[in-house]
Amino acid sequence: MNKTFPLDEVLSVSTGYLVAKRHVDALYDLMGHLTGDSGISTLGLAAAAKTCAAELKRQFPALENVQNPDFPKNVNMDQISAWVREQEQVVGQTEFSVEGGGAQERDYSFMERAGRGRN
Repeated sequence: MNKTFPLDEVLSVSTGYLVAKRHVDALYDLMGHLTGDSGISTLGLAAAAKTCAAELKRQFPALENVQNPDFPKNVNMDQISAWVREQEQVVGQTEFSVEGGGAQERDYSFMERAGRGRN
């Protein structure tokens, strides 16, 4: 089943930069749709991040052309919105009909890295 998501939400998942107007709620919705897990947890978001980004780029190859933003430390919403608008020219669309359930893999290796050095 397909569901439509706006560019800022798709960019948040495909780049790893939270530029969505709906902030983390957008991640839960889009990544839940991509994984087929409507109740995806915060830990599930982190574990599915790479797989979801890859799945979006598989479905929408133009996302491969997006360059990660070079935001200043104190970035504001105007700067974020301007970057998102620039990406409209790169990908050629503002809405994406995303096929759900294609990102099933989870990578929990970040938990091992996070635990290193703790005793």
